[in-house]
Amino acid sequence: MRVSNVFFTLFGLLTVVGFLMILVPLTDILTREDVSYVFLACGSILIVSGYVLFRSIQSLTVTEALVSASMAWLIMPAISAVTMQLETKTPISDCFFESMSGFTGTGFTVLVPSTLKKSLLMWRSLMQWTGGTRYSRLRHDSHPLLLRDREGRLRT
Repeated sequence: MRVSNVFFTLFGLLTVVGFLMILVPLTDILTREDVSYVFLACGSILIVSGYVLFRSIQSLTVTEALVSASMAWLIMPAISAVTMQLETKTPISDCFFESMSGFTGTGFTVLVPSTLKKSLLMWRSLMQWTGGTRYSRLRHDSHPLLLRDREGRLRT
């Protein structure tokens, strides 16, 4: 397993999360609310670090892809939780639960939506959308594998 491929893949994914985080302050501007500078700073850091550290990778092996996906499933909610905690002053455990449930696509919440700014509701929606598309993509990609036998032939 090439650790560099896993590392570069993670930074590529975190760059995407950074671009999604930039949408939070843009939503604040459009709705004329206080700008979420924490999301602006974190998103900018993720974009710049991803741009600097992301290199072209060779094709991933199955092990590298699984390790990258597993690590991303933990790192993305952790970064989101810290950012949400700094923005909302909510306990970190609640923020991590909120982020993990969003990025896994379950949609459970411990926050009261009526008390959140519209931009944070947008962030919750983006996390859930991202989690749902990741699940759909995983299911779509693994479906043909489930229909094949050990020699790679399609089952009848």
